[in-house]
Amino acid sequence: MRFNKKGLILGAVGALFLGVAGCAGVAGLGGEGVHGSSAEYEQALSPAARTIRNNLYSSIMLQGLASTTRTGHGSGKQNIGALNTYRRTASPKAFAACIFWDSATGSRVRIDRWQFIHEDPDPKRDAIRRCQPHERPGCRCQIVDISDQNKLYVPPAVLRKLTAK
Repeated sequence: MRFNKKGLILGAVGALFLGVAGCAGVAGLGGEGVHGSSAEYEQALSPAARTIRNNLYSSIMLQGLASTTRTGHGSGKQNIGALNTYRRTASPKAFAACIFWDSATGSRVRIDRWQFIHEDPDPKRDAIRRCQPHERPGCRCQIVDISDQNKLYVPPAVLRKLTAK
């Protein structure tokens, strides 16, 4: 698997889709070629892969949104102990989660920690930065949502496994 330069922004973390990252040959699910934008990534997916991606996005967001806020920075301190307020916060904002891709089924994937950032000049970068200290074997942080838009990048190997079933 190859990634364009923008896809290597967080190299050690792996193939993170930050709304600009690209992937070559998205699991054979749309042919070979470098896909550079979210729209291009979405179009490169087969209908089955797109359904799986949307299901996994919903699974991650439900897990994150159903949990309580543990820490807060800036105005977010007032939300400690409250249910996740991501959907009610103003854009720009970004939601990152530590995802266990090995646990993925066609409709669910397990996450550990999540972070969301708003009121920030670069919410994508800071959501990832605040999530990364919680990574552990098998759990990698990546952007899931940017300003209420699905930005989940499902690794090609996971899509191949799930679409083969």
